[in-house]
Amino acid sequence: MPQVLAMTEGMPEQLQAIISAAENHIRVLRAFGLEDTARIFAIAKLDLQTRLYGISDDELEAFCEALESAASFAREAEVIELASRKSRKA
Repeated sequence: MPQVLAMTEGMPEQLQAIISAAENHIRVLRAFGLEDTARIFAIAKLDLQTRLYGISDDELEAFCEALESAASFAREAEVIELASRKSRKA
């Protein structure tokens, strides 16, 4: 579990500036074709965001699971729609 940060005066603004800088670095790294390095920066950015906004590991995991479930549902709906179209053409 990440260390809970005691936010001191000015700390949220500084963390937000670091997050913004990371976003810029990620864009540049991707433009250079350095996808693995961009992913490392993205992980660091996510870590800072969760600390800044007080998001727990459990909350992040639940959110990721919800996204996976929604994506799975969307893929299944797409397959059903495609199958339906094919059967109508036959």
